[in-house]
This record gives sequence, structure tokens and C-alpha cells, in this order.
Amino acid sequence: MAEPKFVGLMTAWCSEPWIEPALKQAIEYCDEVNVCVYCHSPELNKFEDNTADIVKKYKNKVKILNYRKKCKNHSICKADILNTMAHNSKLFEAGNWLWILDSDEFYTRESVNYIKKEIKQNSHFNQLCIQEKYFYINMHNNLVGDHHRLFRIEPENVEDKKDFCFWPTQNWRMRQKKISTIPRRGKLGMFHYGMLTNPLLKLKFWQTEYPGQPQPMKIEWMNKIYFNYDIERPQKWLELNEQLFGVKGCWFSDTFTGDHLGRPFRYDGEHPRWVRHLLDVKDFREYYLMKLEGK
Repeated sequence: MAEPKFVGLMTAWCSEPWIEPALKQAIEYCDEVNVCVYCHSPELNKFEDNTADIVKKYKNKVKILNYRKKCKNHSICKADILNTMAHNSKLFEAGNWLWILDSDEFYTRESVNYIKKEIKQNSHFNQLCIQEKYFYINMHNNLVGDHHRLFRIEPENVEDKKDFCFWPTQNWRMRQKKISTIPRRGKLGMFHYGMLTNPLLKLKFWQTEYPGQPQPMKIEWMNKIYFNYDIERPQKWLELNEQLFGVKGCWFSDTFTGDHLGRPFRYDGEHPRWVRHLLDVKDFREYYLMKLEGK
């Protein structure tokens, strides 16, 4: 049996500090890389930066999707982008794998070797759930969670692209899901820097993520907890978070969790080599505000 091929799918917007490392990672780990730089909703246009220009430098190594449809919501738009990239791939064949590699998600070589070994040795699985360290404010404090990121292309995905595809957003539809979980221990799992990306963009993004659902809870959490949270003196914010959202922690739900007291875990281990140049940023909230002010 032939070794499966890996098709990287990447969507990005306002990702200037992260996009080049993400591209280099994807090129090394995947057999084909597809990239789309698109804002998903008009409200995010104002956050345009140099992401698209950086991607163009890699046009000989990645396939760039110039998406032209007008979208109002992230959930619908991203699903359509992922499907378009997947279905246009030369490797969209049963037995190959789709790998969502967002520009804020990174892996060590040890983790990638573990993932590919798991796929090779356990051919009955068709999805991988990746446990993750989800970094919070800086690269030394993290919550824990998981995301489904790798999906085997099944015959029904090829034969019936309308019904067996990504929908909504990143849910890969197939007749029967058989899931394996990749642990986060040590260097394994995913290093997810979602809360180290531009928080001002995320605030606006949550207002347009789903049709007719501005998500006031997330917006309130961002304004009252995340923008004010003090890593060194967390108690006030943990108590306020529990009072406002009923969660003992520093996240608005149990999607991402901290230690037994709700605090982020302390992480002083190695990060994937692609992003180590950002280790000196002490607080990414201030980092983006300083860039906005031109400092």
C-alpha cells in the first residue's frame, strides 16, 4: 500500500508575525500546501497587514487560492475556502489526508513523527484529535484543550463532494468517524498560539463568526477578563470569571482549562523551532497595542 500524502490547508488574515513560520512548517510537513489569505467578513478588512505579500513570496512552493466570494460570516466562509482548496488539490484522493494548519498552530518534529507513525500503524482511524497547549498572554502560560486537525479522505468524500465535505467551518463530514487522539505530553501535541494573535481582531471576529450570533458572552469575556488578566496576581480575575461565566478559570467555558485552581499552567519547555523568535514577547496584548501605536 502506498504511503498516504498530506495536503496542508491554511487560511490566514492579519497574521504577519506568524504567517512565514507557518508556511515554512507546512512546506516541510506536507506534500502539498494550499493557502488562502482572506478576511472572512467585511468588518475585518481594517486589520489588513502584510500577510498576503509574505505568502506571495512562497508562490513557487504553495498553491495560493485567490478567493473572490463575498462573505459575512467566518463559519460559512472558512468551510467554503477549505472545501475549495481540498477539492482543487491534485492529491484529493481516498487514502490521503487533509491537515488544517492554521497560522497560529505549530508542531515539533517529534510530534509530526508521532502523528505520521500513528496514521501508518493504525489505518482504521480516519480523524486525529490533537491535544494542545493553548497559550495565554505569553509563551510561558497555557491552558489545555484539543482540536480535530487531520482528516483522511474517504471514498464518499471524493464521490459526493456536496454532502461529505467541511461543514460547518472545520467539521469534516463522513459516514463514520473513527478518531484517534494525539497526546500533548512533552513535545507532542499541538502548540496553539490563538490567544497570542491580535486580540483586537479576535474581538471583532467573534462579532461575525456565526450568522446572526454576535456572541456577547465572548465579547464580554475579552473586555472584562482577558484584556485585564494579571498572570502574577490572578485571583481577582479568576473570581470575576466564575462570577460572570460560572467557570472556575480564566476562559469563558470549559473548552480550555487550567490547573486545579483554574490558573494557566506554567510552561518553560521548548517551543517548535518556527516560533522561538517570539519567546521574548512578555505580553502579546501590549505587543499588538504598541504596533497599533507605531512604537
